[in-house]
Amino acid sequence: MDLIKKLFESGEQNILIKCRNLVSISIKANTMLREVIDGAQVLGEVKKLESEASKKSFMLSNLITSGAIAPNIIDNMISLVNTEDEIVDSVFNLSRQLLRYKIADNKNGNFLRENLINMNELASNALGQLYDMHTTDDIGNIGKIRTKIKTLENKGDVIKDNVLDFVYKSDMDFRSFYHIMNSTYLADDILDNCEDASDIFMSIMLSLTT
Repeated sequence: MDLIKKLFESGEQNILIKCRNLVSISIKANTMLREVIDGAQVLGEVKKLESEASKKSFMLSNLITSGAIAPNIIDNMISLVNTEDEIVDSVFNLSRQLLRYKIADNKNGNFLRENLINMNELASNALGQLYDMHTTDDIGNIGKIRTKIKTLENKGDVIKDNVLDFVYKSDMDFRSFYHIMNSTYLADDILDNCEDASDIFMSIMLSLTT
């Protein structure tokens, strides 16, 4: 039986199931981000997903504050919803950034593309793990998944640092410098939000099972 169904009142169960939908939207958006990295003009589609996530986040926040769940987890529930919504926001912001400017220098452009692809793949894995966290039936597994997401985020940090080292050592125009820096930080935000969401989810589960 689903751990959520076993442990929670209907309010908590309903909200956490709807949070799974936010993660599903994030997975779709991150998949489209991969297309954007390759140059696809699909910003409108990513924007639709961002808008859908914002609407669901607003609805869930209203449910949480209306007394649908236990008072002791209200703050964490709101933080979880906001953080999972921010994942989609970060994907949209990065997609928009990538379509605003194209680096003229092929070497620098290819360098950014390769590293963004690597970070996108890490994010895809992290989002899959986050969805599994929402559906697992064992509190021990939740802790293991949280550790896996943290490991993926750490790998993203290594890529980010390598990109920053490259940028600061390279002689490039300011627009390219800013574009690479900003794009890398936005890609890192996606992984950071996945980790934060897993931490908050774990905190909620511990509050309700201890």
